[in-house]
Amino acid sequence: MASWASSPTDAHKSVKSSLKVVDGVLSYMKDTKGKPAAKERALFAAAVVFTYGIWENYVEQLAIELAQKVSDKIPPEHVPERIRKSLEKGTAWELAVSPGWRR
Repeated sequence: MASWASSPTDAHKSVKSSLKVVDGVLSYMKDTKGKPAAKERALFAAAVVFTYGIWENYVEQLAIELAQKVSDKIPPEHVPERIRKSLEKGTAWELAVSPGWRR
């Protein structure tokens, strides 16, 4: 029996397509070694910032997918009261967006 994580998640598929944008940004860089020009430093910074955004989105989407999969398998009456009360306080979005799920 295949598990949920045995195939790429939707979050993972999104990362693969998003990283193509980073590759596109970095394609404007020269291939030689040495100190990058000011415009190249801006491209590096843009690539790093975009990559961070991709990571953050991946974690949030994966948390949502995981919560959906778990909620499909666990009947509400089997969720401990403390956790159920915590979940009832916020929406799925609030739980997925920083720092919601980290708490």
